[in-house]
Amino acid sequence: MLVMRPAQMADLGEVQRLAADSPIGVTSLPDDVERLSDKIAASEASFAAEVSFNGEESYFFVLEDSATAKLVGCSAIVASAGYSEPFYSFRNETFVHASRELKIHNKIHVLSQCHDLTGNSLLTSFY
Repeated sequence: MLVMRPAQMADLGEVQRLAADSPIGVTSLPDDVERLSDKIAASEASFAAEVSFNGEESYFFVLEDSATAKLVGCSAIVASAGYSEPFYSFRNETFVHASRELKIHNKIHVLSQCHDLTGNSLLTSFY
């Protein structure tokens, strides 16, 4: 059976194994013991805190195979994206440039940087 539970500092070695095995480009799970340790410590502090409104809290979870006691995945929730550090997202848009007089009609695909999701909860994960 797979069980999702809050990460504990005792999970650091297994979490590092998951980070080392993660595909290139997964930036939410760095293969860096100090950063992973900080991530787990911040999660433990967030779970221990009495929170009246979301802010800097981050919650880190591990997915454990109860038959083998091995971790098979992890995920995290950031309570408020962009609360203490910049958070950027991108809007996928199509711009239309048209002129009847010139008989021009062009559609251009554009990724526009925005802050639309700042302040919302953010799910990050790896499996």
